[in-house]
Amino acid sequence: MNEDMATRRRERILLTAVTLGVTASAAIGVIGAQTPRATALCDSLAAAVRASQEVSTGERTIWSLATTGATPLIEVATVPEMTLDRDLAADERVQFEKRFRGRYGEGAVVRDLRNWEHFDVLALPGSATRMVVATRATAPCETRYFFRATTSREAVRVPDPPEKAPGEAANPLCGNLGGWGYLARIGGADAFLEYHAPDQAESFRIVPLTTAGWQPACTVSAQFQKTQNGRGPLQTLTVTGSK
Repeated sequence: MNEDMATRRRERILLTAVTLGVTASAAIGVIGAQTPRATALCDSLAAAVRASQEVSTGERTIWSLATTGATPLIEVATVPEMTLDRDLAADERVQFEKRFRGRYGEGAVVRDLRNWEHFDVLALPGSATRMVVATRATAPCETRYFFRATTSREAVRVPDPPEKAPGEAANPLCGNLGGWGYLARIGGADAFLEYHAPDQAESFRIVPLTTAGWQPACTVSAQFQKTQNGRGPLQTLTVTGSK
């Protein structure tokens, strides 16, 4: 590829990035590796972080920036639609399953969850997607199960989100280790969001979900300077996409 062709290719990518609302610096970073579309949600989040003076100075977390306000960048499901309590008697479990089928319909989902002892069913307003979350009593690590409540009154399982690709940090989703997983709405689309907050850092791994299934993931990672009072100014901010 000669220099003129490379320049024209770069200009086309930057033009596409502007059309999608992606920053130029983020678009340059994915040339030859990821298309802007593959990291568009993460690029939008990164652009908001760069524009926030409070985050840049370390006075505000990215999580607070992204999930609060009248129109948050990221909406997360936190209020259960249904909850299966621990140690239910057999007849109470039967009644719960009746209520579950009454809300979501028939299907294999009820049978799949029959061996689960305690879980919450989470959803976002206007979405057919549901995430079942179970937390083991002995450790704050979570197990998840996804399904859709269809208009034909059938609960249909959604396969698990794709495993992390080689090179992606294999951080566990355990509250005591600073990792959480959420059913989220980002840019108008359903997604599975992994959020990790180790000392002086934050990362967001976003896996969009469409009618075609899970789409390639992208990650926004931020590192803050450490000061005597805790978190200092934003030091690095990177956007990466799964291949």
